[in-house]
Amino acid sequence: DSPTARVVVGIARSRFPWSAWLRSSHAGCLGCLVLTMGKTLAPGDAHRREQRKKEVAKNKLKRKTQRDEALETASVESLEAELRKIEDAKRLGVASNEKVQRVKALEDAIARQREQRKSEAAAGGGAPPPPANKGE
Repeated sequence: DSPTARVVVGIARSRFPWSAWLRSSHAGCLGCLVLTMGKTLAPGDAHRREQRKKEVAKNKLKRKTQRDEALETASVESLEAELRKIEDAKRLGVASNEKVQRVKALEDAIARQREQRKSEAAAGGGAPPPPANKGE
């Protein structure tokens, strides 16, 4: 009549998916026994799950700021090329939702870049000369 035995007997009477647990890589491991709501018997798991959620949220925010910074520093030509690729994929019906949503961000970035170039040209007296082709 150990505490572990009482827990297992209590779980055995519940609607626990025993077949899934027995097929898992940790079959028979009471520390990895997963209850029906996705919770484990190990008390530290809740804390680790909470920490993991915070880490994922922080990484998501970091990736978003990196994408925004990359849009600001990219050239108009590269942004337009990416926009054309997405439009082609949309026409073929193979574009994912993320790509379709990126169209608006690309259009906004292109508009900001052009606006910035115009303001720099007006303030600087003229546009910088185009780069010379070495092959000609």
